[in-house]
Amino acid sequence: PGPAAAAWAERLRAEYPTATPDGLARLATRRFVRLAGAGGAVSAAAGLLAPLAELAAVAWTQTDLVLHVAAAYGHDPAHPDRAVELLVLTQVHPDETFARAALDAALGARPDGRVPARRAAEAAWRLATPLVAQ
Repeated sequence: PGPAAAAWAERLRAEYPTATPDGLARLATRRFVRLAGAGGAVSAAAGLLAPLAELAAVAWTQTDLVLHVAAAYGHDPAHPDRAVELLVLTQVHPDETFARAALDAALGARPDGRVPARRAAEAAWRLATPLVAQ
C-alpha cells in the first residue's frame, strides 16, 4: 500500500500542481470514507464471518487512508515510522515507545531471515495484548 499511496500523491501533484497537501488529504479522506461504506456492505453479506470481514476491511481502509494522507503531506508512506504511527493511531498501542518495541520484537529475525519461536511469540504477544484488552 505504501508505494501505491506515493504514486497516487505524485500523480495528483502532476495533474494539479497547485493542489495543497490539505486538499490532497481531503481527497484521500473522501475516497476512503466511500470505500469504508462499501466494505461495510460487503461484510454484512458475510454471514457468520461478518465480524472478521468487517475488522479486516476497517484495518485495511485505515491503513490505506493513513498512508495516503502521509503521502499527501510529503512523507514517505513506505517508511517504517508509518507502521509505528498506525499502531498508535489505531490505538493498538498507547504511544510510539510501545509501538516501536512491538515492531522491533516482530522484526527481530535472525540473519538467515527466520524468527526464533520465542521471539515470534513475544512479538505476537506485544502486538495482540492491547487488542485483546479492547
